[in-house]
Amino acid sequence: ECGVSLAKMSFDEEYLDDFESLKDLRHGERIELENWVEKFTYYKSYPVLGKVVPTLPESDRILSKEDLAVHKGTEEIPE
Repeated sequence: ECGVSLAKMSFDEEYLDDFESLKDLRHGERIELENWVEKFTYYKSYPVLGKVVPTLPESDRILSKEDLAVHKGTEEIPE
């Protein structure tokens, strides 16, 4: 996950997969992140295919390659 890196315009590894710092972004950094989302979504035509979930509930469910192939990433994104 690179949201904090994009918001801070930084290549520092400390910002990769840093979900906690997303809530601590300053106003200008939030706007910068929103600008990146807009660029990727509308100007570069990269569709949003899902949301990153930092922690998942415990599960014993194992998905096979065939199970995953059923989902093409075109379904509606849950809120």
